[in-house]
Amino acid sequence: MEQWFVYVIQSLKDNSFYTGMSQNPKKRLLEHNTKKSTYTSAYIPWEIVYTEECSIG
Repeated sequence: MEQWFVYVIQSLKDNSFYTGMSQNPKKRLLEHNTKKSTYTSAYIPWEIVYTEECSIG
């Protein structure tokens, strides 16, 4: 089984939230904060406010 994380990040710019899923939430947060995710790029910086591990497969 693969280990994945559901994560919630919050924009420090406007307090909005974004929910995603990743095998490495810290790396994914870096991608959000370096504009590699076009959907969230307008609202940087982001911080992780919640993670939950889950198994898939």
